[in-house]
Amino acid sequence: MAPSEVEVEPTVPINETAYARNEEFFLFATIMDATMIDKKLGDKPMYFEISIGNAGNALDGHNESFKMYDPGSRGGMSGDEDDLQEVVAGSWQSTTPSSKPMTHDKIYYFLPYWDDKPCLHVRSTWPDYRRRMYNSNIIGKIVDKMEEGLSEVQLHLEDSTCEKLLKTTLEELSANCNRYVSISKSSVTGPGVGKTKLDKERTKLCQRELENIGIMSRNLKALVTKSSFKERLKTAQSYLQKLKFLVEDPQDSLPDVFIWVISSGRRVAYQRIPGRELIYSVVDEECGRHCGRVQTMFLK
Repeated sequence: MAPSEVEVEPTVPINETAYARNEEFFLFATIMDATMIDKKLGDKPMYFEISIGNAGNALDGHNESFKMYDPGSRGGMSGDEDDLQEVVAGSWQSTTPSSKPMTHDKIYYFLPYWDDKPCLHVRSTWPDYRRRMYNSNIIGKIVDKMEEGLSEVQLHLEDSTCEKLLKTTLEELSANCNRYVSISKSSVTGPGVGKTKLDKERTKLCQRELENIGIMSRNLKALVTKSSFKERLKTAQSYLQKLKFLVEDPQDSLPDVFIWVISSGRRVAYQRIPGRELIYSVVDEECGRHCGRVQTMFLK
């Protein structure tokens, strides 16, 4: 038998613009209070940890800044290694000082933060896919606003004001959809590099759908009457379902952020927050709903 012949064909050169640029992201949080701590955890010191991906993960050994201050870690570093430690230590302060819970009733416990609130920060580098999160945030806020409007309508179904409320909701929906189209067609939603084919097709889909919903909601407003109210309300609710379908992006952007409570070397409670809910933007509609806001979170 003759040896098999292998044909080698050159591949198409990789287009560097197909990859998103790496950007530095800064995650910051302040723990204002820590209350309602279970009695079984009240007799041991505990602390908080914040992380995004592996950045900030102190307990599992991924946080070099934590190792730097750990008495059990390798010491005596010098030269380039010492410089690296200093750089990384400045990038992360992902854990709070450990403190023992206090109580007034021996049922629920709290951490004595008083006037000194612990601050956490993690500086890390990720591919810049902010436009995906921005896009989802704008549509998500349109959904939230419409849900508020329709809930208000439902509360006044027996009132004479229900028609006016539905018209107002549809008018706001039309304006918000037009605002989305305007923002998404501008250059403020992120750099042009790194867009996949799915990114481009999803952008076209969202623009087309919201433009249509904006037109239909404006037309529907003119058709709202007392006799046709229930039918028009049902149509408005169908618009809401279409918008909800478009909120989540099928592709990844930033990792989720985790807030952990650690006691006796164990993770005892946590809260997981999607990255898009924390992302900042100069455009208000693109900001995450938790960005820059004091939030009450119940840890699991």
